[in-house]
Amino acid sequence: MDDPYEILGITRNTSPHEIRSAWRELAKKCHPDVGGKTSDMVRLNEALRMALTLSVNDETQLPQDVAENFTAQTRQTHEDRSRRVRQDISSFTFNVLPVESFELLEIVANEAGIVIESDCPYLIEFSLESFGSHTTASEWCRCELVPEAGGTMVHLTVGGPSPSRVPDVEFVRDELIRCINEIEPINLVEPRP
Repeated sequence: MDDPYEILGITRNTSPHEIRSAWRELAKKCHPDVGGKTSDMVRLNEALRMALTLSVNDETQLPQDVAENFTAQTRQTHEDRSRRVRQDISSFTFNVLPVESFELLEIVANEAGIVIESDCPYLIEFSLESFGSHTTASEWCRCELVPEAGGTMVHLTVGGPSPSRVPDVEFVRDELIRCINEIEPINLVEPRP
């Protein structure tokens, strides 16, 4: 595995927020939807996971044997986490640009629970403690906003503390759309087919 910091174009003392920002900027260029290669995106995603884990563990060096162990551990952690999340890529679209879309999602997020992470206008993650009777504070929703032909596509990820406590992604999507359309009743939001 190559040095994740070099791949992301960051230094070893970069914060997790800055690591994610660097990844997002590179992903806009490397993603297959914009003409990039799938292998480059896989490499970039692995670098993100490794850099974030190292920043949490406050590691400063990455010898080869550690890199190999880390890659195996990362795969196991990813498998464990994947049982606790559900994704709906291209979940729904806004007929407005990301800045306006983000503002609407931010209102809904603040009503639903606590905003966990926010990177205007491309990402907002929040708890679902007040989001209908089917969710709790330990469940969360992450909305990634991607510009698309004068509008915004939203990728939705939901998660919970255990596989049995992951909210239904379609319920969360439909509830988000309902809440947004209540705020902005001109039907800006459409579910993706």
